[in-house]
Amino acid sequence: MRDRIPLAWAVGLGSVEEMVAEAVTYARAGFPTIKLKIGRDPALDLTVVREVRAAIGPDVAIRVDANQGYDRITARRILPKMEEVGLQLIEQPIPRWDYAGLAELCAALETPIMADESLYSLHEAHHLARLRAADLFNIKLLKPGGLFRAKQVAAVAEAAGIPCLVGSMPEMGVGTLAGAHFAASTAVVTYPCELIGPLMFRGDVLRGNPLGDLGRVPGYLTVPDAPGLGGEVELPPE
Repeated sequence: MRDRIPLAWAVGLGSVEEMVAEAVTYARAGFPTIKLKIGRDPALDLTVVREVRAAIGPDVAIRVDANQGYDRITARRILPKMEEVGLQLIEQPIPRWDYAGLAELCAALETPIMADESLYSLHEAHHLARLRAADLFNIKLLKPGGLFRAKQVAAVAEAAGIPCLVGSMPEMGVGTLAGAHFAASTAVVTYPCELIGPLMFRGDVLRGNPLGDLGRVPGYLTVPDAPGLGGEVELPPE
């Protein structure tokens, strides 16, 4: 069990200048990992990755997420160039159904390939593990059907020697609390998680700040020790 979870901040698609500025802001705020959305124009994506690395320096990890945006040929051409700046992981570079292509990329690249859209059910977890089509699993609690089935996916990952992180869709406070407890209690979750949903919304249904460091010490989330998920729902006045 852990009581503190390292986080990754996700930078959405934008101009090169916008993405660099956002990455710098959250790297300086203390996030140990910056995630960059890619998958549109390969040349532009490469420019973003290079410019962000130059701006944030070597000590903050960079991960990229193409959201299935490349085909297999494009991925084989552009991703090795991105690797030159140092990547923590590459998330879902090609379509979710291309298991053979994912396995090919896992074998060809030094950077771990993480499955997201390819991973919904326990069946897909078995399939990815059997084909060696993923070096990492992004477990989002809602996709397999909640905490219990997410634990089953994590068990497959652990048996196959596949490390995991907990992603977000993104959820507000209640869903983020569930993800925090899952991450804290799952040994195979070893990478910085993406439980940043509450930072993307102006309000929440939870009373106070049950997420602890999230919002006060950017980059880390303290797991609440109160009963249940650790939060109290604040109902609107009648």
